[in-house]
Amino acid sequence: MARPKEKTFTGKAGFILASVGAAIGLGAIWKFPYMAGAEGGAAFLIPYIFFSFTLAFGLLLAEITLGKAGKGGIVTAYRNLGGPFWSVLGYLGILIGFVVLSFYSVVGGWCLMYLFESIVGF
Repeated sequence: MARPKEKTFTGKAGFILASVGAAIGLGAIWKFPYMAGAEGGAAFLIPYIFFSFTLAFGLLLAEITLGKAGKGGIVTAYRNLGGPFWSVLGYLGILIGFVVLSFYSVVGGWCLMYLFESIVGF
């Protein structure tokens, strides 16, 4: 039986944009610039955007390096590179991902609620 073909990005630009977008997060792109501009902190946005992208790019490179060197998922990579003690950090990463996705599901619920209210006429 043939193995199914793995899904991969077709280009480097798409991979980098998706990874940086995931690292920076929805709140940093959506709500924070709006709130900073509305409250008089628009001058802060230029260094904020600069440091967001540079830190996100550095973390992206670190994550790619760990994944390639560890030859596996987050738990396997930490176990292969640092030993069984460090695999706890891998499990912590999975837990943090679960918490972040829980937050995004709440934000998605707000978006659906606002969409419904705008259609109904509230």
